[in-house]
Amino acid sequence: MAYISSNANRWYVAGESAYGQIPAITSVNRIPAVKLAAQQQREKSQRKDKTGSRTWPGMPAGMRKQTTFDLTSYMRDWPDPTTLPSHGPLIEAAMGAAGVLWAGNAAGVGSTASNVVFATPHGLELFGRDDAATGALYQAARQQSAISVMFQLGQVPGQLMGIYMQSLVPSVPQFDDSDTRLQWKFTDMRAQGTAENEIVVAFG
Repeated sequence: MAYISSNANRWYVAGESAYGQIPAITSVNRIPAVKLAAQQQREKSQRKDKTGSRTWPGMPAGMRKQTTFDLTSYMRDWPDPTTLPSHGPLIEAAMGAAGVLWAGNAAGVGSTASNVVFATPHGLELFGRDDAATGALYQAARQQSAISVMFQLGQVPGQLMGIYMQSLVPSVPQFDDSDTRLQWKFTDMRAQGTAENEIVVAFG
């Protein structure tokens, strides 16, 4: 194991104007340093080519390199709220879009210690759904209650296909935020019924 003194480390983060183009770094781009772990290694893949011997010939040439890193910092003071904070590029890289400055608003009637009610539209864009159908679907999954499900493929008459399941117990969804919007994934579900009536397929 090799040791390098890291007490004098300084971390700076800034967004690239173009891929691979390092921008100008100044003191406003500095963030507090707590821990940084980085590793680069070649992708490991199982060799399936026939060599005529049980001897392992080593990894195939030309494998891609993979770089992983884990960074730990803490939020510092924000002296100028009219500009993005120094952690801004990290948040932008994680969320996939540029940050937006919010000028603030006044709490309205009905606000509590855990909920804030705005008297005027706050202008914040939230990707979410809290309608009754979405809430009922999640509650059915949590309570393992049976629901009916219907899918329609196509929109042109004569080219339609419908699938109906009268009794389906949804699994608790997996939350996936790998895309720009949070998605639910329902897996390992099976339609229920009696006398082979658990699913109906129709064309029209």
